[in-house]
Amino acid sequence: MSQATPAGWLPDPTGRFEQRYWDGNKWSEHVARAGNPFTDALAEQPAVPIGASAAPVAKNATGAKSGGFGAFVGSVWRGFRRWPTWAQITTAVVVAVIVLAAAVGGGSGNDTKKTASNKGQSKPATPLATTPPTTPAATTRAPTPTTAAPAGFSGSGTFVIGQAVPPGLYVSTGNTLCYWQRATDASGSLGSIIENDNAQGQALVELNAGEVFTTTRCSRWTVYTPPAQPLASVGNGTWAVPSQLTPSRWQSSGGTGCYWARLRNFEGGVNSIAANDNTDGPAVVDIQGSDAAFNTVRCGTWTRVG
Repeated sequence: MSQATPAGWLPDPTGRFEQRYWDGNKWSEHVARAGNPFTDALAEQPAVPIGASAAPVAKNATGAKSGGFGAFVGSVWRGFRRWPTWAQITTAVVVAVIVLAAAVGGGSGNDTKKTASNKGQSKPATPLATTPPTTPAATTRAPTPTTAAPAGFSGSGTFVIGQAVPPGLYVSTGNTLCYWQRATDASGSLGSIIENDNAQGQALVELNAGEVFTTTRCSRWTVYTPPAQPLASVGNGTWAVPSQLTPSRWQSSGGTGCYWARLRNFEGGVNSIAANDNTDGPAVVDIQGSDAAFNTVRCGTWTRVG
């Protein structure tokens, strides 16, 4: 006989839940899913777990199952050591009829009231009250990894805005000679160009859905994120107002061929210019609160003085 499986939580053999409680003898109605307890009555017992054995059926000394009319007749018959006479057969039949009548009139043979015949026999064991078993702890599952959104796009190539690249304000930093171009289509004709620029230092450009954006020799473009606080000084590039440059008076250290421009927006081109100038030597500019950006090339370092 195989060793019985001890009581405990085991995989639910019905497949309706994750686990079902095996009380050591049978499957119970106590089940669990993701650490939460439930009850699920069984119409019939599933298979006994591997390692468990069913309780044996009690047999009497003769090998027949205990109790019942057949057992009595069998014991009478086995009492004859040789072939019985007709008188013995008649006696056995009469006795069997009397016993059968007593069994029918006296109720079930499972009556637990003590009689002279069952005195001294042990009473049937009273089932112990069962309490719901402790529900197993829910299994902690590792979080599903997520893929981060692409951090911008390459500084060289042609991209359709709204398809390969989402619309928005983009920045490219540390450039020496970066060329970018916004166009209505990918024909490459001069008539398709909306705006373009040759940028040094930081480049800022607003890209709109449906445009074709071409970029060459630029550092990687990323979505513009304002700094924690405005900058104290800047050099070559296009700088956002007021997130990078505070509207105020600014002065440059000077440079030959200095060019600066106050810009209304980030689209580039002549229509974006609010004011501009070319100068040699130091320059002074009052950046306005209405400005969107400030562009400067070859002017040295700008410092806030107002």
